[in-house]
Amino acid sequence: MKVVFLDIDGVLNSRSFMLDFEARCEDAGEVLGFQHQIDHRAVLRLNRLLINTRAVVVVSSSWRRIVDLDELGRILRNYGFEGTIIGATPDLTHLDRGDRPVWRGDEIAHWLEHHPRAVQSFVILDDGNDMGELSHRLVRTDDRVGLTDEDVLRAMKLLENP
Repeated sequence: MKVVFLDIDGVLNSRSFMLDFEARCEDAGEVLGFQHQIDHRAVLRLNRLLINTRAVVVVSSSWRRIVDLDELGRILRNYGFEGTIIGATPDLTHLDRGDRPVWRGDEIAHWLEHHPRAVQSFVILDDGNDMGELSHRLVRTDDRVGLTDEDVLRAMKLLENP
């Protein structure tokens, strides 16, 4: 299978989206929760990636610590998500590595180690760069704009190569 390790903040939303979101909330006199902080345009781009490559999603975002995967799936579907979430990376932030903090790449590597036969290829969509040895599989998004068409094309190319 092909796997997309998905971050949410900076990928399915962006700084510009959040500024607009906050302005809309202020204008409406409402306070909306984090579940409304998804840009449907970025979700449509993610759908294009998933449909064209037949990839599935493993959530690597810190959102996995806030909301369970079923609820996250419902939230994303409210914004048009058509993919399949098959799991989440483990939270290893409690581990003491001594020389450095646990990186997101460590958590992704741990997931991959426990699913060695299942993964044909993978890509990481994230606005961070703490991927360590997995940096060559990272499509780093710009947190100012989120997931772009160009990011999707780069991710498709990576998923074509095991």
